[in-house]
Formats: sequence, C-alpha cells, structure tokens
Amino acid sequence: MRKNHFTKILAVVVALAMLMTAGCGKDNKTATDTAKTTPTKSITPTEASKPTDAATPTEAPKPTDEPKPTDEMKPTEDPKKIDEAQTGVFPTEYELTNMRIKIPFRTADGEFTLDALVGSSFTMTDFGIFMGAGHIVDETSEEERLEFALIDEKTGTITPCGYIDDFSYETSGMRRVINGKLYTLVTVGDSMADSAVLFLVEIDLSEHTLRKIKVTDKSFPYTSVMVHQGRLYFIYQEPVRGKVREVVYCYDPKTDSLTEAFTNICLDTTEEYTVLRSLYSDGENIYLLSVHFVNDKAESMKIDAFDATWKLVKTWDITEFVKALDTSDPGAMQSNVYSAEFAMEYSELDMIVRMFEVINGRYLHFANGSVTTFMADLETREIISSESLLIAANAEENSRLFELEIPDEAAALPTGVIYSWKDNALRKVVLPRVPEGYIPGTLSVTPNGKVLCVCDHLRPDGGCDYDNHIAIVCSLAEITDAE
Repeated sequence: MRKNHFTKILAVVVALAMLMTAGCGKDNKTATDTAKTTPTKSITPTEASKPTDAATPTEAPKPTDEPKPTDEMKPTEDPKKIDEAQTGVFPTEYELTNMRIKIPFRTADGEFTLDALVGSSFTMTDFGIFMGAGHIVDETSEEERLEFALIDEKTGTITPCGYIDDFSYETSGMRRVINGKLYTLVTVGDSMADSAVLFLVEIDLSEHTLRKIKVTDKSFPYTSVMVHQGRLYFIYQEPVRGKVREVVYCYDPKTDSLTEAFTNICLDTTEEYTVLRSLYSDGENIYLLSVHFVNDKAESMKIDAFDATWKLVKTWDITEFVKALDTSDPGAMQSNVYSAEFAMEYSELDMIVRMFEVINGRYLHFANGSVTTFMADLETREIISSESLLIAANAEENSRLFELEIPDEAAALPTGVIYSWKDNALRKVVLPRVPEGYIPGTLSVTPNGKVLCVCDHLRPDGGCDYDNHIAIVCSLAEITDAE
C-alpha cells in the first residue's frame, strides 16, 4: 500500500523525487497521483463467532449542513517553483500539497486534460471517474482537507462531492461501490493519536453528497476492505493492554447498521496467537487470511473460507508457497501487529500481506510486503506464476487485469502490455492508446467492464516522473490479446 499519513509522506516522496533520479514507487491497488481539476479541453480464525448486534452508527451532519464545496474545490494558486537541486531550499508542506500537474485523459471519443493536484487518486466507477485529493488549506495552518469529486469520463466535467477537514489518512485502493454509493475509510485527526476518529465515508455518486459514519475512536490501523453480498467488511485492529483486539466490521447499507461480524484476540508476545491479515470475497464465500505466531515468530500462514454466516467451510495452509518464494532478507520485515503496549520482534518471513484473492474457489493470487507475488493452484499445490503483479478488479469482475508493479520489468514489455487472468491462465494483453515512453501505472476496473489506467512516464534511468502521466479510459472490449 502506499500511504500512511497521506500528505506527510507525500511531501517527503515528492521532495525526494524532485531531488533524485530514483524510480517511482507504487501503491497496492490504488488509484494514482493527482486530483483537483478543471478540464482545459474536450475533443469531441479459527472458529467463527456469530455476528453480534451493534448500535446503529452515528452520523455526522450531512453535506447540506456544511458550506457547499464550491470555492473550496477551485484550484489553489500555484506555488512558486523552486529549484531545490541548485538552491538546497525545500518547498513547504503547503507548497508540496498544492502543486499542480496536467494529465491528459485519452478516451475512445477523444481527449481532455485535467489540471490536477499532485497526489490525487482516481477510481473508476460506473458513474464516472471518482477523484480524491488532500492538501493543506492555507500557509498559516497545517490542517489538511480531503476533497472528493466525480469526473465525466467523456467530457472531463467535474462535479464536487464534498470534502472532509482535518483528515490524515485515506487508502484510495480500499474504495468500494455498493448500489451507486462509494465507501471509503478516512481518519480525521492525528492517525497515531488517541484523539483520532475513524469514519466510514459514504458518497452518493448520483446525488454527489457525502455522509460520515463514525466507526471508532483510536482510528489506526484498518486494512482490507471488501464487499460481500451487498455488505461492506473491513478489518480493524484495536490495541488493548497486553493484547490486540481485531474486529471484522460489517456495514449493511440497507439497514444502515455497523456490526462486529468476527473478532479475534491476539495475546501477548510470549504465547501463541493468530493475527488477521486480509479479507477477500468471490461473491459466494468469504476468505480470511491469517498468520500464526509462536513466541513472536511467524510460523505459518493460512486461508479460511467461510460462508455468509461465518461458518467455516475450508482451510488451506499456504506457508510453503510464501517460504519458497519469499525474497526478503530474513529478519528484515516486522510482523506488523500494532500495539501501544509492546513492540513486535522481527519475523524470519515477511508476513505483511498486501493483498490476496481466491479465484474460482481454488486459484490463489498473493502479494506480500517484500514484493513476493505468485499465482498458485490450491488443490494441486503448484505454482502457476511468480510475476510481480498487482490486481486491479472488483471481486464481482471475472475478467481480471494486472499491472507489473516494478517499473523496469514493466518497461521491458511492449507499450501498453499488462496481464489478464482468463480461462485459469495468465496471459499478456494490450491497453489501447498508450503512447511510447509510458508504462501502465495504476489500474481500476468496474464490474461492468469500465477500465481506467493511469500510465507513468518512464525516464532513461528506469525511474518514473512524479509529474508526467497519461490516463487511459477504455472498456474491457478494447483490451486485446498481445501478439
């Protein structure tokens, strides 16, 4: 994943990118950099517990109770450009978060250009291109605002969808859409402080309104959002004295209720315990990936399959796959259990799970923190592929698309080539309208087959420019097999 305290890290990344000629990093299954815009041209674990009841979540005032985000959504004044390489002067956080770049969006009908804030993120929906961007409001304050908008994918017309003040964290790759409403988790306040609050933000893509649903105080970390049979699920870790309480929350839009569907307690580090890592749904079953620790050492990793009532259906041990393909330096990665009371020891295996999915009930796609990625057959126990791929598709979408996450490996492919999972096989396919010198960056796919790919400009040294992108808007039908 690519973000912690979003704009703080963004500021460091952009500053380094302007001073160095290193390669560009990518977020796990996110959208991409940029957001705020004005089109300039438009051309033509173990055992499951039963779900428990919880009180209906409280709501923050609806957007109608707040000032309408009209002026706030207008582009801020471009900061003065500074040649840091020559002067040694670094831009302020205000200047960094308000820098703007122009991104051409190429569609089947032509092209339009967006004047965008650096660090914005894009997610393709069946209602248009959803965009989010955080920036510091003024030079005298460190308060950050997260603004949302919807872009017409044919004309580039922008419609504001509200904003959240004093935000510190949003993972754009965890955005999900249910019945015309987009859901994303946003931390308000300092994400590492007890005063922070975690909200589930609901944005009506038809009405362009925003609503906040309070989840909990102590807002970090949260991981792995999924949709299963019309409900939203996500994992939240809450540090408690000497242990970590993990909750799989379930939000049901029909009843507007937030409940605890599944709980797990991690005991102190001297005992055996299991840590929840990631969730996935194939529409029929819920898959929960977890890691088992003994004396603070990661010993095994497994995937449990549950039905909609959280009844255990099947379990697969995937430890052998990770051990066989893990390329990390032993002891170099932490076990990633968050607790205010104790620090975790280092693990010999990288158990930081960035994503996984189970396709057709047996094919596993997995990626961990040290860029170990593989496809495997859970029944035959065979490795199908060990390409460093990132998934870009909703659980409801059968025709999956993948990007190569390492720039130099992606550059070795012909222009516009990505991977697709079809007929239980991995094959190369070609995106339309990708120009020479650009490689597929971040992918977003809707259940109805709309595709957005933001391509990065590749420098001669193998790195990617932070301020040079081209976005490709197409349908799955326009993506062809590579020769």
